[in-house]
Amino acid sequence: MKKLVITILVGLSVLVGSVNASQKTDEGVTSSGIIDNGQLRVYGVGLQIGNPNADTKDKSYNGAGVQFENDFSNIVVEYGSDYTKGSAVLKYDITNDIYIKGGLGYLQREMLILGADKDVTQTTLGAGLGYGDEKSYNIEAGYLDSKLKDAALADGHSKISYIEVVGKHSFGEYATFDIVGIAKNTNVFDKNYDDYQAELGWYATDDVRTFAGYDSVDHDKNDYAVRAGIQYTFATAEFSPYLRATANTDKNVNVGLEYSEDIANRSLKMRDFFENAVGTGDIVAQTVAPEVFASKVVVQEDTPPSPGISSPTIAMANQNVNDEGGGSTQIVGTPTVTNVVAGATYTLTSNPFGVMLTINSSTGQMSWNGDLFGNQTETITVKVTNPDTGTASASFSLTVVDNG
Repeated sequence: MKKLVITILVGLSVLVGSVNASQKTDEGVTSSGIIDNGQLRVYGVGLQIGNPNADTKDKSYNGAGVQFENDFSNIVVEYGSDYTKGSAVLKYDITNDIYIKGGLGYLQREMLILGADKDVTQTTLGAGLGYGDEKSYNIEAGYLDSKLKDAALADGHSKISYIEVVGKHSFGEYATFDIVGIAKNTNVFDKNYDDYQAELGWYATDDVRTFAGYDSVDHDKNDYAVRAGIQYTFATAEFSPYLRATANTDKNVNVGLEYSEDIANRSLKMRDFFENAVGTGDIVAQTVAPEVFASKVVVQEDTPPSPGISSPTIAMANQNVNDEGGGSTQIVGTPTVTNVVAGATYTLTSNPFGVMLTINSSTGQMSWNGDLFGNQTETITVKVTNPDTGTASASFSLTVVDNG
C-alpha cells in the first residue's frame, strides 16, 4: 500500500508540475521544465516525539529523506526506523494573486497498540485557496482530512479547517522578518478543538532563517526534529548544505533554524501550515486529543468473574467473506460461547475495517457491508460481557475478497 501511495504522489507531482511549468512568467518567457527554480535535497532525519500528558518514555525515530521543492510543488519521501512517510503538495495559479493547492500525505508509524508494537497508518487529503503575492503577504484558507487505521478504537477521521496569514518585510540589509498566524478547528472523536499558532522569523542572511513559535496545542517539551544533508539548486547548478532543526522549549513554545540556499526568496504561497500538515509525522488525533486517544488504545484486559460464578468463554474460527461490491450485507459468522447469561453483550474491541464490519450486540452475529479495492486480511477481536460475571475475548483473522 505505501509503495502505491508514494508512486501516486510522485506521478501527480510530475503531472501538475508540467502544467505549471508551461505557464509563462511575468517577463513572458516560458519555463523550460518542471525543475526550474527547484531544489533537490537528500538528508538524514532525527526525531523525538513524546506524550506531553503522560510520564512515559519518549519515542525516537531515525531515517533518511528526499525532497523536491519549488514555487508550485513540494514532494517529500522519508523512510526510517519504525516510520515511513510520503507527501506531495501542488499549487496552481488561477491569477497572479489567486491560487489553489492540493495535498496528499501518507504516514506509517510504529506505536504501542493494545500492549504490542504495531504499525498504524494515517492518510491525509487536503485543499486550500489563497490570495497574495510571492514575497510580502499571503492569506490562505483550507481543509484537511486525516484518516487513521490500525489504532484499535482510536481509528477514525481528524478533520481540520484553518486560516493562515503570512506577512514579510525588510527593514534593512540585515533586518528582514516574517510573521505567521494560524487559527484552526479540528474535529476528532466527534468533538471540536479550537487552537492557534503564531511564529516570528528572522533572516540573518539570504540563506539563514531563525524562528520562534507558539502553539496552543500541547507538545512534549523534549520533542525535537533535525533534518541535515545536501541540496542541489537547479537554477545555479550548485550543491550546498541543508539544515532544518526545531526543538521545544516547553509544551507550547518551539525554536528553530533553517539553512537553505536563497531561503529568503522562497514563495510565501508554498510554506508553513498546509505543507507541514499534509506531510506531518504526528498522529493528528493523538496530538490534538491525547487523553481521549490514549483511552482508546490502552491494553484491554478481560475482567474476572464474581466468586463462585463461571466465567464466559468465547471462540471464533478464521473467516472469509466476499464484499459483493458493497451492495448487500454478507453474514460473517457468530462466535461460539459458553456460560453466557441473559443480558450478555458483544462488542468488537479491535476492528481495522471500521464501519464496514458490524456486530449485533445481543447475538454476536457479525456482518459485512462494504467495498474494498483488492483483497484484505485483518485481525479482529470480539468480546462478550456477562452482567456481573466477567468478560472474555477472542481474536480471529477475517479475509475479505474483493469480487465486485
